[in-house]
Amino acid sequence: MEEKPDSFSWPVLFLVMLFGSGTWLAINALWVELPLLVASGVPEGYTLGSYLIVITQAGNLGPFLFTIATYWAPKNKKLEIPVIYILISLASLSTFLMIFFWDVTTYWKVDNMEHSTIMLILTFLFSTIACTTPVTYLPFISRFPGKYLMYYFIGEGFSALLPSIVTLIQGVGEQPKCVPVSDVYTNITMEGNSTVELQCRDWEVVYPKGRFSSEVFFGFLFVMTFISSTSFVLLNFLPVAKKERSRIKNKAQEVEDVSTSTYMLKSNGKRDTEDGEVREQDTSLMSNKDSDENTEENKNVDSDDIKIKSLNLPFGLLGRRRVIYLLVLLGWINALTNSILPSVQTYSCGPYSMQTFHLAAALDNIVMPIVYLTVSFKLYSSITLVSVLTFLCTLAGSYCMLTAAMSPTPPLQFSAAGDVFVILAWMSVAGLSSYVKATIGGIMRSQPNNRRLLLWFGIVTQIGSFVGAVIMFPLVNVFNVFEEYYKDPCEGVDVCVEEVLY
Repeated sequence: MEEKPDSFSWPVLFLVMLFGSGTWLAINALWVELPLLVASGVPEGYTLGSYLIVITQAGNLGPFLFTIATYWAPKNKKLEIPVIYILISLASLSTFLMIFFWDVTTYWKVDNMEHSTIMLILTFLFSTIACTTPVTYLPFISRFPGKYLMYYFIGEGFSALLPSIVTLIQGVGEQPKCVPVSDVYTNITMEGNSTVELQCRDWEVVYPKGRFSSEVFFGFLFVMTFISSTSFVLLNFLPVAKKERSRIKNKAQEVEDVSTSTYMLKSNGKRDTEDGEVREQDTSLMSNKDSDENTEENKNVDSDDIKIKSLNLPFGLLGRRRVIYLLVLLGWINALTNSILPSVQTYSCGPYSMQTFHLAAALDNIVMPIVYLTVSFKLYSSITLVSVLTFLCTLAGSYCMLTAAMSPTPPLQFSAAGDVFVILAWMSVAGLSSYVKATIGGIMRSQPNNRRLLLWFGIVTQIGSFVGAVIMFPLVNVFNVFEEYYKDPCEGVDVCVEEVLY
């Protein structure tokens, strides 16, 4: 019985999702655990977040070195598989070490202060691994049929969702409380001719501890990282996975598919790209205008030459301008959602309430895998749609930035409407940006020369994130453009009750 071209293997699909879940798992876990780490008394205190931002961007050294190695490597040598083995080994080792050494501190002579040295070193390893995954994991996934790419993105969404669920269970982000720390004591003072007795009690802010310790949380992180690493090994060696890879590995079939696409482009006299939509063939994109440009020189060439030239098109069937345009949108979306807005989320949501902040963060991470799952069922390969959604994402992000800029008194503060608006804005940014990234990834995966395009997809993702961080770090940490808001729960508490004796 002939296998359907759009069929897929459930075991392979599940392994691809597990593999994708390991991309940013450790970094996302650190960010959602941040409140509990600060409350536990790490030496960096509230500046720990700024350390994480700098270290995460320093991790771009990984994709930079990989890009150089790829450039100098022989053309028939693909480096992603051996590099991924190195990455997953380091990921499992570093998350295991974090369980035992996250709270180890050393004295730094540079600033004469204690620092969480081991945790910061391991964080650098986390960030290097995470930043390198777009330029290694995506080319590896391109060896499988295109259907699996969306499930990889769903797995990537779980790298944010799973730690968030665990921290919600742990109790991270509960409201601090003002509690008495002493028994009632009496102070007697003289005010003029009167004797005043003061019944006093000392109070302090207490941050509730989680239901389980950070060691247990990092243990969960290690288990998830190990499972993700194991899934990659299985994707390499399981017969069912090899069978799925063989579906696109056969050169003859690939040539036949591209030849059919070329025939469809040449024989279709109707303009199908006036609205920016590119025709699909197994979620592939085909534009009459671009095809005319790409095949003009082949009019007098036999069909075999047409097939070969189609396979070697550096920009697939899209053409240079469309590829560059999509990469520009991709770079902007990643700068906005990976660096610019995360740098100010505390300023944006914190002034409303701690519950609002954590609800916005949790729902962000829930929205992403839902969007990726939606895209996996139907990919609307319209460049116009991508443009519109990018604009809407920028609009929602502008509101998030406005609330951060107006901190500590953002619009509609202390009102239900204000809470709803800011939560919806952050959810919209997460949902729209996820859809745009998944759609651009699907568009590039559908092209004949998809490995090169997906490599550029990963490179531009990291460039956008890096540029956004370089812009935001001095604004937040050097020039102090944004003002913090922390409501003291002990503010207004009567420390002493006055009683006039005589």
